[in-house]
Amino acid sequence: MKKTIINGKQYIALGEFDHLRRNLVRDIYERYEKDENGQIHLSPEDMGRVDAYAHIMTAICEEEIRAADSPEDIKKRHERLRYEWMEDKFLIVGKDAEQGDTVYFRKMCGEDGDTPTFTTMKRKAMEYDNHYHATNFLTYLKNRIPDDSILDLRVMPLYMAYMTEQEAKKLLDAIFRDDEDDGSGVGETFNPD
Repeated sequence: MKKTIINGKQYIALGEFDHLRRNLVRDIYERYEKDENGQIHLSPEDMGRVDAYAHIMTAICEEEIRAADSPEDIKKRHERLRYEWMEDKFLIVGKDAEQGDTVYFRKMCGEDGDTPTFTTMKRKAMEYDNHYHATNFLTYLKNRIPDDSILDLRVMPLYMAYMTEQEAKKLLDAIFRDDEDDGSGVGETFNPD
């Protein structure tokens, strides 16, 4: 998480904090299996952790929540945090040669810290704050990875990895629409807010 120092005080972006909070909650839920009814039963300790993470974010965003007109408005405000977190970030992405799955560079491991590791979970991928650093590290990785283990290794904007199919369609419609709107809904401007 990137920290900014202003007048001797450290600050973090709210979008990054929200992403960290979401990942901590997901890590808790991933440790559990669903029962025969599809329910997950958290331990009291983990339930308390999830509640604490939710309470922290609620306390931070209390003014925005109170100013919201509807639950949909709250959801839109929360989505803005997601877009804030994605803005100007990049991932290193490839294809696993054996499984064909999309994989994301996660971190360097091993005794000497010289073994690249990848994950299929994009939320655990290493994020880069600018394209230049991601591209330089990509070059470094390409020299360390056997040619046949990870295919099509490249830098990708973070938003592209997280974009839903509906968001992608809206974006393509906005890019390729005719200047005249025929009322069909095609050509609506892509607006993440």
